[in-house]
Amino acid sequence: MSKDTPPTFWFHTFEDNTVPVEQGLRFYQALIKAGVPSEAHIYAHGPHGFGLGKGDSVLEQWAGELETWLRAQGLMTPVAAVNSGDSHAVPFKEGVEISINGQGPYRFGLDTGSTPAFLIDSQLAHRLELPVTSQTHIHGSSDQANDPLADVLRIDTLQLAGHPFHHAIGVGFGNSSPLVKGGQGTLGMGLFKDVVLKIDYPGDRLSVVEGSLPEADGKQVLDYTEEHLHPILPIVLGGISVQAKLDSGARGIGVDLSVPTQFAAQLKLLNRQEGKGTLSDIVGHRFSYATATLDGDLTIGDLSIHHPTLLVTDSLGYVNMGGIVNRMVVSIDQKDHRIRLEMPN
Repeated sequence: MSKDTPPTFWFHTFEDNTVPVEQGLRFYQALIKAGVPSEAHIYAHGPHGFGLGKGDSVLEQWAGELETWLRAQGLMTPVAAVNSGDSHAVPFKEGVEISINGQGPYRFGLDTGSTPAFLIDSQLAHRLELPVTSQTHIHGSSDQANDPLADVLRIDTLQLAGHPFHHAIGVGFGNSSPLVKGGQGTLGMGLFKDVVLKIDYPGDRLSVVEGSLPEADGKQVLDYTEEHLHPILPIVLGGISVQAKLDSGARGIGVDLSVPTQFAAQLKLLNRQEGKGTLSDIVGHRFSYATATLDGDLTIGDLSIHHPTLLVTDSLGYVNMGGIVNRMVVSIDQKDHRIRLEMPN
């Protein structure tokens, strides 16, 4: 062992009866003494030679940890551009399975209109002993003084679709999974700031891809702005240009778009019907609503949708494409502020 020993990634288990873990620890200590760049991971359970650990939510994490370490050492370069391969695509509409700090699986929803990396059920956060870093208010459609206060939490390693996310910051909250019945939390845009998130809504597949989207062409690949990490796109609705958010948390509204009442007054609408009852946001604020069909088209890049259906309400306060995404394959590249929208035939 010397300073010329190559950088070393080492993993072991306490249950290895062929090579005792103590021997591995002596090896790791020798690496440190020699000044060799190295990283060690020791798992509680698992036999000698368990390979990639497929099927074990804890052991299968080592390959992702290795990839992260190799990139940090400059020994693996990122893919230059996103390719079409989705080898780790997973279903998401009924919730995605994730592991948290080696434990799980847990079922979480996905919301591109949520800023934190995650919202997590407060009781689950307590069981996992997630460290509290501060506190914040949970806001619904508008900031109000009586909005509830919640703990800001840290997850050291969150594993999703074959990809490890490290040091994720999120919030513990009672109503953490409004999108998935029986879910234990929601994943938000803060988790995906360094990768490309691909969401195939018609095919019910989600994947996380290294690299970048191609340069914007104004057709399928568009530049976008953001507000609190929420993607905002230029669209044309009934001949009127407007900025619209892509908030997939509202994809279950049963219509293509939601629009504020003041903006709806500028549109030509067909079959408007006032809703019965009210709508509620995540913290319980309630709003009236109506449904209608646009007498015109929705245009996004080179996509055109004839007579989209609308929800007229002030529950969000902005034009939102939450429902139309159900027809699309959406790829979001936060690093470069690009989005790709595809509509399968």
